[in-house]
Amino acid sequence: MCHILIVDDIQDNTFWLQTLLESEGYRINTASGGWEALEEVEALKPDIVLLDVLMPDMVGYSVAERIRRNPAVSKIGIILMTASSVLNQDEAMNTGADAFFRKPIDSDQLLSALKTLCEQVKNR
Repeated sequence: MCHILIVDDIQDNTFWLQTLLESEGYRINTASGGWEALEEVEALKPDIVLLDVLMPDMVGYSVAERIRRNPAVSKIGIILMTASSVLNQDEAMNTGADAFFRKPIDSDQLLSALKTLCEQVKNR
């Protein structure tokens, strides 16, 4: 099963995602901000990063771009998520993200996207 790093500065969001994904058999680690996420990506090399866009220390777009520029982890799948109605999917995808979700996230759509992305990442 895929290893997923959940990155969100709101603990309730992280808890909900972790509970959902662990119940589906995913291996989960968490980070609460952008800098911590970059450290965890380097250390853990997860298959996918489920990444909040709006965080106080670094926006998710910057985290995604840094992951894509780092050859050691550039093939990691990235799913961006946001509660903002101002941010758009095109902008998110230009950072190198594989998918974009607006909060509140539909769990069935997320699980479907994760299943597909896990398969793709294994073949990169």
